[in-house]
Amino acid sequence: MILGEGFQLTFTDFSEFKSAVQVFMDRQSSLDRWNIFNKSYQIKDKSKIVVDSYNRLYLNLSSNEEIRVVIYINYQKFPEHFFSPANIFPENLNRYHIYKCPSVEKLLQQNDKHIVATAKKDGGFHYKFLSSTNKLMFETNNQHLYICRYCLAEFNKKYNSDLSPENFNINFYLEN
Repeated sequence: MILGEGFQLTFTDFSEFKSAVQVFMDRQSSLDRWNIFNKSYQIKDKSKIVVDSYNRLYLNLSSNEEIRVVIYINYQKFPEHFFSPANIFPENLNRYHIYKCPSVEKLLQQNDKHIVATAKKDGGFHYKFLSSTNKLMFETNNQHLYICRYCLAEFNKKYNSDLSPENFNINFYLEN
């Protein structure tokens, strides 16, 4: 028997398959967009974080759309006996980042699975409070956080301002 003998080659139209894949990609992109603008998006592939010429952070979606985002670690550990929602103060929590600062460079080098991106403009962050044994004690979608000191210094320099972490409005960054 000769190699290929009895083998019939049939070309198939893959346009239906391509359309189905495109519908899936569009749905996934829509879900990603909803999460970014309403909650947060867990960054599984750090290569999806893109930096523009102004050092601002963007997330490249599966649709190749780039959305300006802030990134942060979305949890904080507290001893169980000490934790109370009344004891939560933004100055004691992780900071969010708007530029590729030294802290972001460290984050992107680590293997932390809790790095998330958001474009939520109301200033409320999706955040988890864990015990020292990683037990979820409290979760909120409206946690107030402060901007990173490096990012704030860069922002103040670029915009010739003198804002403090308490006075920084994330909305200005995300809209301009």
